[in-house]
Amino acid sequence: MDSEKLTIYVFSENAKMAEKLLSEYQVVILNLESELLIEKSITCYIDLDTQQQDQLLSRIHQSEHGWTWTVYVKSHSELSEYLCDGLLSQQKISNTAAKLSLLSKTPADKLLAYLWLNENRKLKPKRDRYSDSIYSYPLLNLYHHAQKTPFIYLAKQLESNNFAESKFVDRVRYCRQCNSGHLNYIETCPSCFSPNIKEQLSLHCFTCGHVADKKKFIHQSGLTCPNCLTHLKHIGVDYDRPLEMFVCLDCNHDFIEAKTKASCLSCDHLSDISELIMRNLLEYKKGENAHFLLVHGGNSHISHISLSGNVDKPIFQAMLSWRNQLSIRHKQEDLLIALKFKNIAPFLNAYGEIALIELINQLSENLDLIFRDSDISCQYSDDSVLILLPMTGKASLPVLQKRLTDTIEKIEYEHIYLQIKVWSLPDPSLPEDNAQWLAEKMSVF
Repeated sequence: MDSEKLTIYVFSENAKMAEKLLSEYQVVILNLESELLIEKSITCYIDLDTQQQDQLLSRIHQSEHGWTWTVYVKSHSELSEYLCDGLLSQQKISNTAAKLSLLSKTPADKLLAYLWLNENRKLKPKRDRYSDSIYSYPLLNLYHHAQKTPFIYLAKQLESNNFAESKFVDRVRYCRQCNSGHLNYIETCPSCFSPNIKEQLSLHCFTCGHVADKKKFIHQSGLTCPNCLTHLKHIGVDYDRPLEMFVCLDCNHDFIEAKTKASCLSCDHLSDISELIMRNLLEYKKGENAHFLLVHGGNSHISHISLSGNVDKPIFQAMLSWRNQLSIRHKQEDLLIALKFKNIAPFLNAYGEIALIELINQLSENLDLIFRDSDISCQYSDDSVLILLPMTGKASLPVLQKRLTDTIEKIEYEHIYLQIKVWSLPDPSLPEDNAQWLAEKMSVF
C-alpha cells in the first residue's frame, strides 16, 4: 500500500499541526470519544498530554482489535515506551496488513500476535517502586490481566519458543514468604540473628591467644591480658589488633563476621540470602515458533502439575505393575492417588491462561511438600496426574487426606477445583499391561 493511500487516524488537540506533520498521508482527526476502538488494523498517531496519552494507549490494547493497531506518539509518556511503536519523528510508518492477512482467525494469544506483527516490538518490564514485585510488564497486565509478574508463564513461553530473550534489564531477589521484592539487607548476630550489634576494637594476646574487647585489657598499669594476666607492652610482639570484631547487644555474643540477612519490608520475614528467590528481568521478543503457532494454528503450551518424582507415562505404568507384584510377594501396602482438575474451560474464560499456569505451579510446589522423594508421579492426561506411594498403607490415609485438603483449599479462584481418588495396592486384578486397568479407574471421575 502506498503511503499516499494510507490513512492515519489522529488523536490531537492541534489538528492543523498534525495535518502538516502528516501531509503525505490521508489524515482523519478524532476525539477521545470516538468509536474507532471497535475497528481493526488502524494506524494511529497520538498528540495529547501525557496522562490522556497513557489512558488512550491502555484503552487501545484493552479493546477487541487493539492488538492489530500500529500506534505512534508525538512525545514520550510514562507508558509510551511499553505500549506503542515509538515516536513518529524517529521512524517510517510500518504497515502490518500483509501479516494480518495470514491469520484466518483471531489468535488465542493476542499479545503474542501483537509482538509478531512488528519485528521491532518488545515485551518490556517497567519498574514500579510501589509494587511488591518491583517490576511489571504493562502489556501483559493489559492482555492477560496479570497483576503480578508472571515468571512461570514467561518461562514456559520461552520453553515453547513462542518468546525469545531480547535484553537483560535487571536482577531482583524476592521474599520466599510473600514474594515481595522490598527487602532490607541487614548485618545480624550469627548466634541470635539480632541486628542490634556494635563494632568493637579488640586485642589479641600472643601469650595465650585470648581475643577480647580492648576495654577488658586496659588497667592502671597499662595493657594486661584478662585471661593470663600477661603485661602487654609492644604491639606486634606481645599482642596485635585482629580483624574488626562485633558484639551483640542482645545476647552479648562476640564475633568477627556478622551474618547478612534479608528483612522483608512487606511481611517482616527474616531470610538467609540463599533462601531468597532470584529472578532475572528481561525484555522479550517473538520467538521462532510464534509464526507457525499463529499462522498454522495449534495449541499453546499446556501447563501440567510437575512433581519431583515425575516420570513418563509408559515408565509409570511399568513401575506400577512391578511395584504391585513386589507388594504381593512381600505383603506390603501401597497407595495410588489420582488428582484431576475440573472445570478448566470456565476458569480459562474467566481468568486466562496465565492465571492457570500460576495456579498449577503454586499447586505443584505445595504438593511437592506433601509427597516424598521416593513417590512416583506421571501426567496421565492434560487435566489429571497419578501418584504412586510405595510402602504407604491405609493407616496413612487420614493424615494424607488432611494435607491434600489443606492444599486444595488454598486455591483462591472460583470455577476450578481438584478432585481426588485413592486406591489401595496391591491389587491382584492389576495386570502387567495395565493401560486398560488405569483407564477404567480414571473413568470414575
